[in-house]
Amino acid sequence: MFSSTVLRNDHVSRALRRGAKSGFAACCRDASVAQRCFIAALLCSLRRCSLLMAFHIECCARGALSMSQFRFPWLLAAFGVVAASNSVQASGFYIRESSTSAMATSFAGASARGLDPSHLFFNPATIVDNPGTNYTLDVRAFFPDAKIDVNSATDPQSVDVSERGNSGGLADMAVAPGQFSSYALSDSVFVGIGSSAPFGLNIESNDPWAGEFQFVQTDIRSYSVNPVIAFRPKPWAAFAVGLNAQQVKVDLRRTEIVPTFIPPFGLVFNEAVGFLKGDDIAFGFTAGLLLQPTDKLRIGFGYRSEVNHTLDGELGVEGAGTPKESVKFDVTTPQSVSLGVEKKVSPKVALLGEVQWTEWSVFKGLVVKFDSGLPTQVRPQDWRDVWFVAGGVRITVNDQTEISAGVSFDQSISDVSANTLSPDSDRIGVGFGITRRTRDNATWRFSYEHIFLEDAPIDIANKSGTLAADFEASADVVGFSVTFHR
Repeated sequence: MFSSTVLRNDHVSRALRRGAKSGFAACCRDASVAQRCFIAALLCSLRRCSLLMAFHIECCARGALSMSQFRFPWLLAAFGVVAASNSVQASGFYIRESSTSAMATSFAGASARGLDPSHLFFNPATIVDNPGTNYTLDVRAFFPDAKIDVNSATDPQSVDVSERGNSGGLADMAVAPGQFSSYALSDSVFVGIGSSAPFGLNIESNDPWAGEFQFVQTDIRSYSVNPVIAFRPKPWAAFAVGLNAQQVKVDLRRTEIVPTFIPPFGLVFNEAVGFLKGDDIAFGFTAGLLLQPTDKLRIGFGYRSEVNHTLDGELGVEGAGTPKESVKFDVTTPQSVSLGVEKKVSPKVALLGEVQWTEWSVFKGLVVKFDSGLPTQVRPQDWRDVWFVAGGVRITVNDQTEISAGVSFDQSISDVSANTLSPDSDRIGVGFGITRRTRDNATWRFSYEHIFLEDAPIDIANKSGTLAADFEASADVVGFSVTFHR
């Protein structure tokens, strides 16, 4: 339900030092302003650094962008400081909120037109809508409200622990940056790159609470670098392919009953926090198709492949004198297929639609295998494939200003949540936004979305005990982006 991404200043400094050694300085000296932007985006995305800080320091030093051209230098602080995001996401632990531009219509039409390079997340072929060089800086603020109210709960020894209370707030307000770039090699060949966190989950409960034997903290993070290339063989058709290099990190914690032999008392059962964590890098691909049969109709198809991760990590108990065990476990992120439509009903009004299917049934939970040969531990999940649908409108007020709005429905991964790995329910999103183009080749966007989540029951009975509870959540998301054009 909630995700977390952390960017640190040391990533920026290391990326700048490595960039200089790899010839970045020479590139900035010899390239045009727009080309410098694209080179900076490529290098910084590969290193997951704070893109704006790295770009601005290096390119300003080379004369690429003066402070007078960069109208809002306070953005340096927004991207240069430590930034963490607990972001509202889609079903399971998929994160749709990667684009302020697309969020304005609640993601309706996100696959049908590239209003800026961030749309390559939904359909890489949309970069053909951005001639020249384009560089998008995107920041979103998340204001979640989520909790689990407990009706009854027991521990692994069937002792009633309901009096330990509810979960409390599961996530805090946070800010998340993003970066995307595109560059036209010719009228028919385009390249782009984006870095994002397509999957993630970060929820943390009160300590103690009645459901702590099910979870205390769930932290799943992903980092994706997605270079793409697009071809436009005809003015009305384009297609694209891309590489998805994805890192996944998992850190799961819950309270365990740990037997300990203490003389002269003998075997004593204590409570301690158990953990399972690991990380892996694996690869998948993205693809897209963009068609414009008439001047008034656009159709886009986007595809993201599943990525199969085998995480190397460890399992153990904190502070209990128990040795950690080296383990391996699989995490599969699902494939998804998107269809976006844009239909102009007048010179200034366009109707938008989006449908997406995500194959969450491939995620079967966690099968933990011990390097030492201990019996395999299974943490099963039973999730289903889900659908997302959205409709919206975009209105052109004048040559400089557009307003947009949309509504969406996102299906939950199950009717009844039989787990607390990713508390989930059907949700409705309502978004709107404004776009303002300025005369200095920049486009500014502001978007807001409110997400209504249906209250959902939690009903668990497993080796860790039982939990009967109600999950309640809602969220507000505010986005701001600027795109520089050349």
